[in-house]
Amino acid sequence: YLPADVVKKILGTDVDERKKLSAQSCTVRNTVSGGDITITLKSISPGSFHAFRDYLSSPEPLAGVGDSALTSIAPTVTAIKGTMGCDFDASRGSNPAALAGTARAKVLGDICNHIFADAK
Repeated sequence: YLPADVVKKILGTDVDERKKLSAQSCTVRNTVSGGDITITLKSISPGSFHAFRDYLSSPEPLAGVGDSALTSIAPTVTAIKGTMGCDFDASRGSNPAALAGTARAKVLGDICNHIFADAK
C-alpha cells in the first residue's frame, strides 16, 4: 500500500528506511529530510473511533474516506470502515516538495480506501 512512487509523492523524496513496528504497523522514512509515514491497521469500534477525536489537534472531517474519517494538524489521518481502522501519521520533514495539509490528507485517505476495499 506504500509503493515507492506513492511514498515519494507524499514525502517529496525517496525512502531509505522501512521498518515493521508490529503485526499491525509499519513506518517508512527518509533519514536525510526526516520525513516519515507510519501506518497502523486495527480493529476498532465506531464508538472508540469517535472518542479518539478528543486526542487530535483541530480534527476536521475527511470526506469520502471509509464510513468516517478525520484529519488533523498533528499531522494525522484516521479512518474507519465497519470495524477496521486505518491510521496514518505523516511528517514532511525538511523537504519543501513534500505534500502538506489537504493534499497530503487526500492521498493518505485514498490509501485507506484502497485498504478497506481489499479487506472485503
